Amino acid sequence: EERARIMENNGISVTKGDACDMDLIQRLIADHDIQGIIYLASQSYVRSDGAVKRPFQYPPDNMDCFVSSLDVLRAIGQTDMPFVYASDTVGYKLNLTVDGASLDEVGTDNFDEEIEKHLRYNEMISRAYYKLYGLSSMGIRFGTAVGTYGRPDMSYFRDEKATRRDKRTYHSVDDIVHRVLIELGSFATGFNIATLPRQNQRTSDEAMDGFLRWYDEGGSKFVQTAKQKTTQKPREQANQICFVTSLFSDNPKLIEREGPYPVANYTNIHSSLRYYYFTNVDPDGLPPNGWEIIQLKNMNFGRYITQSRWPKFMGFRHRKLQSCKTIIYSDANRPPKDLEYAVWKGLVEKVLESKDGIMQDRRPSKETIFDEMHSIVAREKDIAANIDASKKWFLEQEDFHDDAPGWWNMALIMDPSNARLQELLTTLWAHYSEELGSWRDQPLYRYLVDKLDIQPLDLRLEGGHSRFFARVKSSGKHHHYDANTNGVSWQ
Repeated sequence: EERARIMENNGISVTKGDACDMDLIQRLIADHDIQGIIYLASQSYVRSDGAVKRPFQYPPDNMDCFVSSLDVLRAIGQTDMPFVYASDTVGYKLNLTVDGASLDEVGTDNFDEEIEKHLRYNEMISRAYYKLYGLSSMGIRFGTAVGTYGRPDMSYFRDEKATRRDKRTYHSVDDIVHRVLIELGSFATGFNIATLPRQNQRTSDEAMDGFLRWYDEGGSKFVQTAKQKTTQKPREQANQICFVTSLFSDNPKLIEREGPYPVANYTNIHSSLRYYYFTNVDPDGLPPNGWEIIQLKNMNFGRYITQSRWPKFMGFRHRKLQSCKTIIYSDANRPPKDLEYAVWKGLVEKVLESKDGIMQDRRPSKETIFDEMHSIVAREKDIAANIDASKKWFLEQEDFHDDAPGWWNMALIMDPSNARLQELLTTLWAHYSEELGSWRDQPLYRYLVDKLDIQPLDLRLEGGHSRFFARVKSSGKHHHYDANTNGVSWQ
């Protein structure tokens, strides 16, 4: 409130609102003739208030509000409006180098493979929006920011003695503001990332000196609100093979009856094999079957099938799967067979060694994307209105190829750390989660695999998915359209 008062006294209009509120963002752009956006709401914390309309991670996070601003710019046709944002810095290596060269700036046309491996969460989304919709952006990477009066809630102010021993360096708020204004004034179209060079950083002693000045001038009364330093549990090493499936419905009885095939009695047990089952139903009401049940709540999508696709395409972002060296997704009616660990390990090693980090069955048919979409309607797996919306969007894309190779998506063997796979999955989710076209993911997946030049390994060369995954008869409820929810009640 105090900072808002200072800005208003200097002639700056201040509106208190939610970064997720698309109506507010669009109204502010129109009412104030906004010519550029500086997005600094990059703090990560859980949002359980339903404000996040299209979560890219779970639980829905404040970082997901980033998408709201991008969607507004698309909606008003301002894909080239200067959009400068603070990049998510969690786990970020501030001064990356490739072949000894400093990477102060990286542009759309000269991304090195090493840079791709280090894209942050909102950078991946920005790239997806540029690839899909031509929306330009500039992400600025910087470390912890230090202002004249410091930040009492930050770790370097919690213990003066510890901070004096801290050899890290910090960026000045003044330098950050200066760089943001430069990028805003010389905004270049495309997907761009800039870093604040090391020479613009401040030492720990300088940071503490700023805090002591603030403390002496009255800031001491705020110190008791600072967060206490906690010891964080180290992340488990990613060395597991994780089987993942999902089943979502508005009918708990259906999920209880047709949940994934039990793996509790499998004889091929290994410490590196894990089984995760994502659903929207309370785990306490489901019978034990050997799968670790992960309940997803507050996903806020209009279609149950969209919710079920989150574990399939964005599950790699879930905290439970951070220990997974490989994620093997299969539909609930295609459970993994009870095979020896060495069999799965052999597939995994090939995926980890591949360029694009994914293996699946290639469709042998020469059926085009539009042929497949016609078949979807004929088999009542979607309605004509959704298919027509997808076809219309495909025809608007200059790089759409109707004869792009087809792939079966009921079983995917993935390396979640592969940067190119992350690009494919994030880009797919950026469009699919809008729920404006077909709820069947295969046509969009085919288009993006072709667009991004992804080359999955063909599982048919290993014997096909039927060698590794069983087929369990289900009710087929997912074939039926629910007019009330524009969705389905089976996976």
